[in-house]
Amino acid sequence: MRKRKLFLFVLLLMVLLLGSGVFVNQTTLASEETDELVVSFPIVYGNYKDVDLVQEEISKITREKLNVKVELLPLRIGNFMQQINLMLSGNEQLDLLATMGSNMLSIYESQGHLLALDDLLNEYGKDIKELVGEDLLQATTFYGEIKATLPIRGYASGVGLLIRKDILDEYNISVKELQNKVDSTDNLVEKLDVFDSLFAKTKEDRPHLAPVVPTAVGAGVFTMYNDIVPLGNGFGVLMDKGAELEVVNWYATEEYKNILNKAREWYEAGYIMKGAAQNQDSCENLIRAGRGFSSFISAKPGQAENMSTRSGKEMVIVDLIDPYVTTDDLQLAAWTIPRNSRNPEKAMKLLNLMYTDPDIQNLLTYGVEGKHYKLNEKRKVVTFENGGYDMSSMNWILGNRFIQHLLVDEPDDTYKMLKKINEIAFRPKSLGFIFDQSPVRTEVAALTAVTEEYGVALETGVVDPEIVLSQFLGRLEDAGINKVIEEKQRQLDEWAEENNIE
Repeated sequence: MRKRKLFLFVLLLMVLLLGSGVFVNQTTLASEETDELVVSFPIVYGNYKDVDLVQEEISKITREKLNVKVELLPLRIGNFMQQINLMLSGNEQLDLLATMGSNMLSIYESQGHLLALDDLLNEYGKDIKELVGEDLLQATTFYGEIKATLPIRGYASGVGLLIRKDILDEYNISVKELQNKVDSTDNLVEKLDVFDSLFAKTKEDRPHLAPVVPTAVGAGVFTMYNDIVPLGNGFGVLMDKGAELEVVNWYATEEYKNILNKAREWYEAGYIMKGAAQNQDSCENLIRAGRGFSSFISAKPGQAENMSTRSGKEMVIVDLIDPYVTTDDLQLAAWTIPRNSRNPEKAMKLLNLMYTDPDIQNLLTYGVEGKHYKLNEKRKVVTFENGGYDMSSMNWILGNRFIQHLLVDEPDDTYKMLKKINEIAFRPKSLGFIFDQSPVRTEVAALTAVTEEYGVALETGVVDPEIVLSQFLGRLEDAGINKVIEEKQRQLDEWAEENNIE
């Protein structure tokens, strides 16, 4: 009897202990609340009406892997900085922030809004470091601290002329024929002469169609047609893809003057779109609307096919300037962790997942499969026309381009070719140099205002460079361009000496 009572007592004690243990475990799990991370990125083109649905699908993945819920905050580029500045100054939660353009990254860094990422990358972002490479992370290293990571994409690019293929076919002109003529000279203006007769015929046969249209809103027709290294702001550049480390005033060079004269020639001949200096649309939309035949564009593998999809016309590219990569190119898109982050460790874990998880990348880029897009038999994206979500035009900023689905018109080897171009593209001696403009901030602001006043007008041929260029140069000198060049050369020389670059 005594043994039976003892057995029952032990059994009861075990049940109580086990019950207590189960209760404790349940309480512990229930107390582990899911963290919410706010992720913001700028967009130029794209639809995000269904962003709530997309972030819900992403959160299903991140809850399981990181115990994290994601809130996506895409913002139009026109008011992106204004809205982000309000969030940062108001100490609102912002855990991951993508920047666009070297100036945006430099501004946030100089204002102290960005966390150093070195330790976070070593602990939670090892995949990012391996994918990007420590050498390229020099482009986002300020005073010895990494302040941003680079999305995986085609960093290097050249310059080409995007052209409607149907009209070339009608004239029985092949891309190869044009390319051979362009490749026969190294002179930038002589390359443009190749297209004179083609534009003349296009204008004669299709008076409603502009032979050349601007690349984007706020850009002149010839704004991107150069082989300079802008060193952060273009006020003091390196010539010839940065083969040497001499900083010069690009606007005062013979090369710039000759390009402006060509722009004026084309404008007076009627080859440049009327109202180009006030353009408020992208080249692909202008082409889609039947307003444009060609446009200067960043040239890289898959670009012609991508623009064919976006313009609704089959497009080809004639390469004008071979690919090269600059610090500005690398900083064109970057991911940061602001000081406003509530959980920097989990923010880095999430960012690392964005670089490695194809499901997250495809959700960010295309939306929900079956609702916003479908895949064909080759697992390429065919987008629906419902306008609910489509960030395919921003695929290069979202994390890892090389694990996203290809668009239906992109060649099967697009990613292979982009990786190859990254490897073989010319790298200037200045790669990794970041100009600190704080000593000349006032001058840079004044110079920016002057170039906004004159640049587009000159680079669309609207005004006569024989008259206006000298005025532009005088205004630049008054605004302090020589002081900026001197400061930039000083910093570049010091950087080169520290890095044993001659």
